Amino acid sequence: MLDCHEIFRRIACLECEEPPLSFLNAATDPISATNYRGLSWVLGIALILRIGACWIWAADLTHDRDAYLGIARNIAAGNGFCSPDTPAPTAYRPPVYPILIGILQCVLPVAFSVAITNITAGLATVWAVWVLVGLWWQPARWKQVASALAVAADPLLLRYTAQPMTECLFTALTAWLVVGVTRMWLNPEGPRRTALMTGMVGGLAALCRPTIDPYLGILFVCLSLFAPRSPGGGFRARLRQAANYAVAAAIIISLWAGRNLVVFHVPLLTTTHGGYTLLLGNNPVFYDEVARQPWGTVWEHESLLRWQEMLTADMQRELGAPVDEFTADRWHARRAWAAIERDPAGFRRAMWYRVRSFWSLAPRGPEMKHRLVSPLISAWYAALFFLAACGFVSAVCRRQSAALIGGLLIATVAALHVLYWTDTRMRAPLHPVLIAFAAGVTPFRRARK
Repeated sequence: MLDCHEIFRRIACLECEEPPLSFLNAATDPISATNYRGLSWVLGIALILRIGACWIWAADLTHDRDAYLGIARNIAAGNGFCSPDTPAPTAYRPPVYPILIGILQCVLPVAFSVAITNITAGLATVWAVWVLVGLWWQPARWKQVASALAVAADPLLLRYTAQPMTECLFTALTAWLVVGVTRMWLNPEGPRRTALMTGMVGGLAALCRPTIDPYLGILFVCLSLFAPRSPGGGFRARLRQAANYAVAAAIIISLWAGRNLVVFHVPLLTTTHGGYTLLLGNNPVFYDEVARQPWGTVWEHESLLRWQEMLTADMQRELGAPVDEFTADRWHARRAWAAIERDPAGFRRAMWYRVRSFWSLAPRGPEMKHRLVSPLISAWYAALFFLAACGFVSAVCRRQSAALIGGLLIATVAALHVLYWTDTRMRAPLHPVLIAFAAGVTPFRRARK
């Protein structure tokens, strides 16, 4: 009978049939020469930490902040993808996460469904970083262990393990997307299934959180035009591989678009939530009460409720009642762009506020404000950002694929959140890539040599 270490070895080597390419000084088989026992121990530590997080914040497992549990409840009841407690179909939230929760709710309580989904996603993220560091940096044994442990103990990823939100699942899908793209980049003549699986993972990530959509398009261009030449392949091989990736991603996303076309007669690829998210971070109340105030000011709950009530009243006065999701989404977007045009100075202040929120060293939740916890988290992320920046510079100097693949992910996601509503948790899906960059830090003497 095979033990778990042998299972890890065999799974990891399923796509490692090709010889490594020397162009980027990284192997396509990142685990064959590493310590499988180390991987299993790190996954065990990650499992214990995530179970502990779910136990500490058990009440949050059923706190439905973003209506995912309400949609999942309708799915489990056989009503379809509908708004919470109503029979009305919705496209307000992306589908992957509530569908998973809804399937598990058919046989498990809500809290267990959320915990199992988020814990499994967390373990998948740890595994993906192990593989990714092996692909990016050689030699990689101690780097893989350290990086996987860093992901296992990441404060934001641990905190959101106990919440019914998309952070954990989207982070896992994004990490494995970067792994797949790296494999494709290193070997354009690789097996077709690598490109197809990578495209499928990218499509699922887009249906988990649409902010990844620009990155998927940029990857197609990069894989087609800029991937390194292999000894037996040129532009045609790269284009064929990129096309396989794009077709697989398009098929997955088209399932959601097809559903929306049948239900709403609109082939919507994303959600009807984008307009509100744009308006939430670009309106006169936010500009005056938050963006123009000293750093650390938050939007008070009472003020937010008053603004939402005023917004609903204005929309009903202009459009009548009831208003469908698509009309409301367009109305929210128009109102946001009007606020930006009327107050460009406030918009600039809001952008700067969002940049600082996105890259804040310490999340501003009440449980993170402890006099000991907050400084420790700030120190953790300050060290991570510094090491990640050094690793990125090292990747550029060494012409590693990490500089393009990982750098583009960070740039596209961060740029998108300069415009839309943002807080620190939106950065969590970038942490695996940041940690993988940090693993590439090279001692000064070795780098000079």
